[in-house]
Amino acid sequence: MLHAYEWNLEILWEDCDEWEDTGYSGLTLEEEKTSKQDIVLKNANFDDVMRYMKRTSIPCFHVDYTLFKHEPFIRYHRRYYMQEDEKLFKNDIKNISIRMIYQKKKITLQELFEEFPAEQAIQYIKERGLSVCSYGVEK
Repeated sequence: MLHAYEWNLEILWEDCDEWEDTGYSGLTLEEEKTSKQDIVLKNANFDDVMRYMKRTSIPCFHVDYTLFKHEPFIRYHRRYYMQEDEKLFKNDIKNISIRMIYQKKKITLQELFEEFPAEQAIQYIKERGLSVCSYGVEK
């Protein structure tokens, strides 16, 4: 059975003791989660982050390159803070961990249909014993 979860992205920097909330969050529909958190990257260096980002994206990180030397760097954008993006070069990231925190959430039909593809939304509704008519009223 699908459940709705709200996720938040957090980062643990090498020189910090507490996880930093990036301000990035969203909704997901998934089967029952056994864990309230998923570790995306653990004790990763710059190259690990770049390798990971070639396969999939991290909402607050974007790969970019310097103009003349074409040196790669990661553009870090905090959603909560009204400041310029931070540029992180190879020597800036020696040890970083990234995790997703999940909390079960009761969602409205409006949230369900605005946030998720129709197939997932219909599956979610059917699993709760409601019927769905995709073309209008049945006769």
